[in-house]
Amino acid sequence: MTRPTLRFASAGLLAAMLAIGSASPAAAFGDLLARLFGPPPLSIQQMHALTPSCRTHSGPWEGRVSGDSEGTYNDAARVVSLVGCFPSLEACSLWRLRMSGSMQGRLIYDQCTRR
Repeated sequence: MTRPTLRFASAGLLAAMLAIGSASPAAAFGDLLARLFGPPPLSIQQMHALTPSCRTHSGPWEGRVSGDSEGTYNDAARVVSLVGCFPSLEACSLWRLRMSGSMQGRLIYDQCTRR
């Protein structure tokens, strides 16, 4: 690309970000990234808080997600393992997608099964 084309594209991108309704270019850029790439990863504590315990929920579907968080939440890689129970396959699948999307390393296990 030539410089005038890059300038025009940059100006168009900035105008589009400001049109989204953010107060500043930095906030507009953050909004654009969230729309393009989805929500930011959850912390390990947030993942555990959003996982319905099988002790208190008697749903017929069990979701399991485990994997590595390669320095996303701390400087060292850490293994995370989650098990939750859900009323439907759809609820289990949505939870599983959100949890596996928050793990920034290798997924070891990622499945919903009937209890």
